[in-house]
Amino acid sequence: MARKTASKKRSASERGYSDILYEVRDQVAWATINRPRVLNAFREQTLDELIDALRSTRDDPSIACAVVTGAGDKAFSAGGD
Repeated sequence: MARKTASKKRSASERGYSDILYEVRDQVAWATINRPRVLNAFREQTLDELIDALRSTRDDPSIACAVVTGAGDKAFSAGGD
């Protein structure tokens, strides 16, 4: 079965996310922890959003891989908040 390469049109805000950014481009899902003021520290909401995004990634056969990254240039994540 051929994989689709089109981008998903649902933005992170349409999914109800506030702590992460999520998009799919060219069969790659990008989940970005978007809390650079606190060095992308995880809180319960951050984890809930990441879990939801990664489940969507898992369940979408058009996605070939996922990348999890952090916003800003100081840290991927400082750990738990």
